[in-house]
Amino acid sequence: MSRILIVEDDRIKLHTVLDIIKPEYEYDVAVCETGAMRLAMQKEYDILITDMQFPKEKEEPIERNAGPELIKKLKELYKEKMPKVIVNSLIPITNVWERLGETPPDEYVGQVVFVRDLEAMLKKIKGET
Repeated sequence: MSRILIVEDDRIKLHTVLDIIKPEYEYDVAVCETGAMRLAMQKEYDILITDMQFPKEKEEPIERNAGPELIKKLKELYKEKMPKVIVNSLIPITNVWERLGETPPDEYVGQVVFVRDLEAMLKKIKGET
């Protein structure tokens, strides 16, 4: 069974993701960068579903570049075992990477705009395309 790390601070978006993955996947949820890193240091994940903007710490203001920064830190932590990355954000992902002067990581699978996008990406990762 694939293990998923979900980083999402919006409850509505989180519940939408959970409705899709609950029956088939083992998962953990973080609402901030610190929580995500704490979980990542305890377990290995196969898939990362992350928002692009969330706080570094609970109850702090939202950081614009939190998602890309988290992905960089996870790449340093996991090295070659980096999980596949699915971005759950309405912000056009190309704008985020361009703003940082970078390209999406090799593990980047795609951006979720609609629920069906997440379902299709998870199937693709599982090899059910």
